[in-house]
Amino acid sequence: MKDRNMIEKFRVWDNIENQYVNNIGITSDGLLFQINENKINYIDNNDRFIVEYYIGKKDINGKEIYEGDIVQSNYFVIPMKVIYCDEYASFNLKYPHNDDNRCSAEFHSDDILEIVDNIHKKIN
Repeated sequence: MKDRNMIEKFRVWDNIENQYVNNIGITSDGLLFQINENKINYIDNNDRFIVEYYIGKKDINGKEIYEGDIVQSNYFVIPMKVIYCDEYASFNLKYPHNDDNRCSAEFHSDDILEIVDNIHKKIN
């Protein structure tokens, strides 16, 4: 979990169900949990779920952009993957063909972005 003192918006991908799920929360310590029948159940298998944080930007169509989205920018010829870069402590872009987690480029203040895909499935 990113170390930031703010309320974070996120989405959670379930690797078993192959879909986003809405009934999962995150504690301030980064633990995942579900609430079922007024009972909190902590989730031990964090490999099953991938948490993707909202980056605070929307694309040209008004869709919220999250980590893991593939976006087309007016600055780059090929679509770029949105990632969190620890070395800059911010969300940035990376070429999708790079296997490492290093940032390839930063967002520009006048970027025109469009979500064209995400790391899990095609966006319709």
